[in-house]
Amino acid sequence: MRILALVIMALSTHATLGQAAEAPQPLNTDKVHIPQKGSAEEALRDGLKLIAAGEFKRWRERYCHEDKLCRTKEATKSLFAFNLPAAQKLVAHCLRGEQDEGLSITRRVSRGEELKLFLACNPKGMPRPFSLEKEGRAWKFTKI
Repeated sequence: MRILALVIMALSTHATLGQAAEAPQPLNTDKVHIPQKGSAEEALRDGLKLIAAGEFKRWRERYCHEDKLCRTKEATKSLFAFNLPAAQKLVAHCLRGEQDEGLSITRRVSRGEELKLFLACNPKGMPRPFSLEKEGRAWKFTKI
């Protein structure tokens, strides 16, 4: 009986302490980053604009990394059927400014040749990662 009482006390104390914990701070989505010409951020922004407009073929020709993302016809077919339509619903919220010229970048991670940019697309949601890598002289999407 004493053990049960101790367990109940411990659980109620833990629950009370858990309620007193601070809520996570929201992301600062007000800061808008205007990409520089020729940067990965510019390629990301311009690629997202094409996806938002539903111009998937133009996006593929200009921004899809041939060795990493569009390496086979099946991979490209899957992108057109699933990934790009799903991304289209989200990316309009990732573009900032009056003419969608900016991005709200919350984090940057570099791994070798790849650059992963996290965008605040939904102020109440987690940042959305997009990965790019240089192919020749141009930045291309490697993951979407």
